[in-house]
Amino acid sequence: MGKFGRLDAGVQKTVSGRAYAYCSSVTDLTDEHMPPSSWFIDPKPDNMLTVPACRGCNAAFGRDDDEFRLSLGALVGMDTPETIEFNRTKVMPGVIKNRRQTRQVLGSTRLLMRTASGASTFGEAALFRVDFGLFCRVGQRLARGLYRFETRTSLPADTPVEVGRVGDPAPYLERIFKGAKFREKGPAFAYWHVIVDDLPTHSVWLFDFYSWLFMIAITGGLIGNLPDET
Repeated sequence: MGKFGRLDAGVQKTVSGRAYAYCSSVTDLTDEHMPPSSWFIDPKPDNMLTVPACRGCNAAFGRDDDEFRLSLGALVGMDTPETIEFNRTKVMPGVIKNRRQTRQVLGSTRLLMRTASGASTFGEAALFRVDFGLFCRVGQRLARGLYRFETRTSLPADTPVEVGRVGDPAPYLERIFKGAKFREKGPAFAYWHVIVDDLPTHSVWLFDFYSWLFMIAITGGLIGNLPDET
């Protein structure tokens, strides 16, 4: 399964019947796309998901959005028409526009080489491992935001959120997410989630980016129930 990271939970505030997903601000409400629209290729899906957030939080997420988009481009590669289009239209313009940030993002990754032994048809491929702090921040934010979208309430401030990367989603789909609620937003993003009825802050989320990168997030301390990956 690999290591998990925990980030400090945000504080939520209800204003005029709407609960902020991230902070205690009571002014300057806006809708944040969940996940960010810049991670989607055109044409974007109808009815993009949004959650309420103050403009300050929304703007503060911009750097993580940009850095994760660059890392996501390296992770998903260019093996399908969708990932080719994503790298061409969403990643490369950012690389050209901000070379300094690109060097910082790629400099914080670990470049690995894999060679399929005895299978020359696969050859070599570059694998990027995203900076773990960035990975945790993105996963925690997705879990909090989508929890807010699905339940119309925000997670309490003291609710822990664990984040990890999944190599093979099959054991999770079979053991945890079988029959779970599922939403798909085009080829770019999909997610499954389970919320425990009698423990509403306990939930498990599986995020799918371009059917290549899978991320799991657990709220409320359910980590002991996850299957082992070998």
